[in-house]
Amino acid sequence: MRLIVAVFHLLALGIVLAGAVVFLSPIIANHHFPDWSDGSTFSGRVILGATIITAFAALFFSYKFFVQHALLSQRQTNKQLVLDSISEAFIIVDPDGKIALTNRLAQEIFMWSGAIPPINRDFRNLVGNGAVEAVISDALLRSITTAGKLVEHKSGNGHDLLLRVRTFIFGQNRRSPRTVGVLIADQTEAHRIQRDTVRTERIAALGRLGSTIAHEIKSPLTAIQQHMQLTREKLINLLPDARFAQISGNLDTVASELNRLNEYLETFTRLSGRKPLELQWISLENLIGEVLGLVRPQAATLKIRIDVKIAPALPQIRCDPGAIKQVFINIINNAFAAMSESGSLSLAVEHRLPGDRMIIVIGDNGSGIPAETLDKIFDLYFTTKKKGTGIGLSVALDIVHRHHGTIDVKSELGKGTTVRIELPIIGTWLKESHSNVI
Repeated sequence: MRLIVAVFHLLALGIVLAGAVVFLSPIIANHHFPDWSDGSTFSGRVILGATIITAFAALFFSYKFFVQHALLSQRQTNKQLVLDSISEAFIIVDPDGKIALTNRLAQEIFMWSGAIPPINRDFRNLVGNGAVEAVISDALLRSITTAGKLVEHKSGNGHDLLLRVRTFIFGQNRRSPRTVGVLIADQTEAHRIQRDTVRTERIAALGRLGSTIAHEIKSPLTAIQQHMQLTREKLINLLPDARFAQISGNLDTVASELNRLNEYLETFTRLSGRKPLELQWISLENLIGEVLGLVRPQAATLKIRIDVKIAPALPQIRCDPGAIKQVFINIINNAFAAMSESGSLSLAVEHRLPGDRMIIVIGDNGSGIPAETLDKIFDLYFTTKKKGTGIGLSVALDIVHRHHGTIDVKSELGKGTTVRIELPIIGTWLKESHSNVI
């Protein structure tokens, strides 16, 4: 548009200059004004004057149009800047179901390509046919608005998002063609933080309970085990071998159940008997070497290949090495349990400068985790293994969180699972006197 206006300006200016040349050329050539009483000269003067007036009018109106266009463009730019500053995705849908206005966050959430603007396109083709589309359709077609409905949405790159959608209708007459406004807030990260906080609080609450149980039960349980052993030794001397053999099985059962009860108490003790984090600067590469030394024999037995990729020149990390080692072992043991013989485990480590964090990715090609249970794997006591306790991953999550890190798990049924751990390089802000490790 600006190019057209500029060309129009040049043409009008050319006409004015041409008229000026025609008007001034006889004066310059004859050194006096021409005889305007001559009819042909007068007609030429009229034509020239009309041409100049037209050219000036063209210049004036084209300049006015150019200014108005520039002001309108500036208003639109300012309006878009205001919309882009909103902390939520914003969409306006006209009565025909086409997007009339939107902002940057909406384009990021729904991954709209910048090459194809979403304006004047049907919203159903842009937000998908899921829960978001249903909420907008309710407002557009049935005047059913929502003050903040949580819906699940799968983004274009396959990530599952949790969105809070609010809709409102413009205008007072709700029976007339409706224009719908939509505000969408991405609650995915907030939900994850809240969920992980609840999990951590459950572990802490169980730890307090475990402290009481361990104190009240462990002492009498130890006494019972000791007296059971003494009773066994006395019965060996008092009873004939045949008679002792008859009751030995019963004694073994009692001893086995006492040991099992003691194992549960030991679990409670581990959860309650936390000690302050022993933070120190270590080489994560060396720590992973120690972990691999512990798990390679089991991997060899199961015929599982371990592929390790560690970036060169990794900086040291400040952490509790014993606790972080436990995190890696717990995750690797779960990976081994999910794989059959001849499986493959991958472990990669890199340093990410934005945020100064260490990235550890552990992947397997095992059975994978069903989508309906993926959100539960860090819940305390949740397990799908016959002999599992449901504690290992909960403990791993708790340790990573107390190091101000994160754990993210991606899994596909039948293809395997990938666990991504992020740990900050420097943990000096950790309150060591209040941070514990299991």
